[in-house]
Amino acid sequence: MDNKASSLVEDYGVVEQSYKEYTTKIHELVNSLIQESNIQIHSISSRTKGIDNLDEKVKRKGKKYAKLSNVTDLSGIRIICYFSDQVDEVAKIIENNFLISNESSIDKRKTLDPDKFGYLSLHFVAKLSDERSKLLEYKRFKYFECEIQIRSILQHAWAEIEHDLGYKSSIEIPRDVKRRFYRLAGLLELADDEFKRIKDDIELYSAEIDVKIVEKPGDILIDKVSLEHFISNSLIVNELSETIALNVNAKLKNTNQISYYVKQMAYLNIETIDDLEKSIVKNKENITFFAKNWMSVPRDDFEMDGVWREPIDRAIPLLYLGYVLVGATQDCMKIIKYLHSVNMYVVDYDETAKEILEEFNRIPNHGTKN
Repeated sequence: MDNKASSLVEDYGVVEQSYKEYTTKIHELVNSLIQESNIQIHSISSRTKGIDNLDEKVKRKGKKYAKLSNVTDLSGIRIICYFSDQVDEVAKIIENNFLISNESSIDKRKTLDPDKFGYLSLHFVAKLSDERSKLLEYKRFKYFECEIQIRSILQHAWAEIEHDLGYKSSIEIPRDVKRRFYRLAGLLELADDEFKRIKDDIELYSAEIDVKIVEKPGDILIDKVSLEHFISNSLIVNELSETIALNVNAKLKNTNQISYYVKQMAYLNIETIDDLEKSIVKNKENITFFAKNWMSVPRDDFEMDGVWREPIDRAIPLLYLGYVLVGATQDCMKIIKYLHSVNMYVVDYDETAKEILEEFNRIPNHGTKN
């Protein structure tokens, strides 16, 4: 190593701990900014370059650094997004809260030639903004830089596999496998775009579903989106959940078990929102009766001194609709199969099935209406 490179590494040894602290601060700041924006990302990771890594970097052919400040990746943040369009959303957050070095930053999505091997990502070289660097907790990091990489999860997968295989350019790839690499890169890029389109379609579906449920409930198949909207807006579900909560002196909370209820409806062969609403209306009294008796039995995990420990699910009428409908089969084995099929957690499936059947048989006239 020449004297200049050796001096550079020695200089870094003096400030390495400060860079570690800087990396931690930037990681926390970026994480906080993204959370405040309500963008759901996959992960944020960070690293501070070690002495050995810097030593190797400055030795590498073609890498010449006049001073330590020329090394822009001593601190690194990597943000992995679920979707390709989130890369731009996160990039705006970074641009709005940091000073970006346009000279050192690179958007490989724009600069990478279509026929070149490799995949895409966005790299910023950033400093703290003037306003933030005046704050006491950031003041000593005013002149520090960090590299911020932003990728979609598929872009990240490609980069990790590429790194693991050890090929950094198309020149290094054996001729007989180069074509397969190109094809795979194209497939992943297409998949990234298609996942984004699917996300957009789901968001559009969700935005329009309330009107569709009102206008043509018989056309709306039960899925996670449609069922969540139905539970939130249905007068009959709200009425029953309020009654059930009042009977056990409990508060209500919004459901976080939509996937469970979708499985429940599938098992019960309730296919559309219209089918579900009609079944709830027809079995309204049975649901109320069953829930009141079932929940009045002391259960240490849920109830204490006549007060329910936790708020109960606003979708609870659907739970008891299921109990009523499977109870009507008068078959413990079918009830056990139901409990297993919807992934309901119970300590003893046999005992729970018997309790459901006994409770159903207490309903006046055992009346069920499908």
